Amino acid sequence: MRFKLILVLMIVAGFQAQAQWLDAALTYSDIKYKAPNVATQEGRMAGVKGEVGLPLFSGFSVSAGGEYQSGNLNYEGTPFAAAGPVAVVTKDYIRDYRAMANLTYGVLTISAGAGQRYWYNDIVGSYRRRQQMDYFPLMATLRRRGFYIKGEMDLWREGKNTTHTSDLGGGRQDVNFKQKKGAGYGAEIGLLIPTALHISSHIFASYHKWEIKESDSQFDGVSYLIEPESDTSIIQLGVGFDF
Repeated sequence: MRFKLILVLMIVAGFQAQAQWLDAALTYSDIKYKAPNVATQEGRMAGVKGEVGLPLFSGFSVSAGGEYQSGNLNYEGTPFAAAGPVAVVTKDYIRDYRAMANLTYGVLTISAGAGQRYWYNDIVGSYRRRQQMDYFPLMATLRRRGFYIKGEMDLWREGKNTTHTSDLGGGRQDVNFKQKKGAGYGAEIGLLIPTALHISSHIFASYHKWEIKESDSQFDGVSYLIEPESDTSIIQLGVGFDF
């Protein structure tokens, strides 16, 4: 809650101070999730993302932004308490918030900050899952001659996975798994396209991967459960506008 409040205050401050940049983009993502020997999910999501930036002094700025995407994934696997393999279409959305500090020297920008990623996953006919990940993103962006390339590493802080096993009935209760270890990394490349009225556009492609280790064990009233080790890869295409 504190992180979201800081993010909102930064965005408001950015608008009041007539921030030098405001980016908005439409995205389309191909998502693949895999928990070895347990389940796979894959499909596509449409979304939006944006960032507002506020220069503080020469070469240094702060920014805040977020992303939201939703869609349906094809699930294949064995959910908790299932009698056998299940194949369903899920209902999902992912949101991501970030607050960053940016140091620019010439064509290179180094950024660091705090982020939070939230994934709601409804395995239709079984149960719902809510995964929250808190992390520290580190980025380097190189801009040159109409294009940019960005590399990112995400340092894990903590994770929590709330699994609504009460949806299964039979005396089961919801459980909160702690996910103590994980990491993320990614890259993005984009082409900058100048337009009229001091507005430019860009098209981009990115790849991001999250690797999350096995959680602790929790009792749901019937049995002891764990959230298995998993990895999620996202290939994203988008078009954005820079104000």
